[in-house]
Amino acid sequence: MWDAVEALDNKVAAGVQTRIRLHSRRLVERGTRWLLNNRPQPLQIAETIEDFSAGVAQVWDSLANLLRGADLEWYQGILDELTGVGVPEELARRVAGFSSVFPALDIVAIAARTDKEPLQVAEVYYDLADRLRITQLLDRIIELPRADRWQSMARAAIREDLFAAHAGLTQDVLSAGNGTTSPEQRFKAWEEKNAAILGRARTTLEEIQSSDAFDLANLSVAMRTMRTLLRTHS
Repeated sequence: MWDAVEALDNKVAAGVQTRIRLHSRRLVERGTRWLLNNRPQPLQIAETIEDFSAGVAQVWDSLANLLRGADLEWYQGILDELTGVGVPEELARRVAGFSSVFPALDIVAIAARTDKEPLQVAEVYYDLADRLRITQLLDRIIELPRADRWQSMARAAIREDLFAAHAGLTQDVLSAGNGTTSPEQRFKAWEEKNAAILGRARTTLEEIQSSDAFDLANLSVAMRTMRTLLRTHS
């Protein structure tokens, strides 16, 4: 991908190339942190590539069909912007997926634990992101200040907690229904089993989302609310 960006010299503005490189670096950094935090250490590179590459590629190639709501709007917006300034469509599609493809690591790991196909897990994962407005919550976390080391660490910790909760909820919802059940049907079955606690959680999350300002305090409450859903053991 970096070679493809280099090949755009004198074809697109240098600022566009720089933006793509920066987005790419952020994805690499996030992926590295995930692997260091979630895989046995010391990390076996060849084994890790074998475990994840095919599943991540499947999810990445299917993002346009998997994403919902705000995630899909973001993806399409970046795609339109990049193609509009001369970036080839195939490269633009890959770059547009940078923000949304990072969870593919969690998705592939869940697929391995549950003996399901990565795309089956991905359908539930991205469906949940839209239904529970997890993407909007993540946006609020990203907006937290990081003026010093401690603020940056707190922001990273709460973001990683949200990804972990999202992965846990995905696995719970996957357990609802049978192998031919759609993401919508799985969610409905899971929702019916946990109606009371889900109702309370939604009320709290909606109240936080409607706040005029966001800080570590109310976002920490949001994360605690997300974790209560994991304690349902649906």
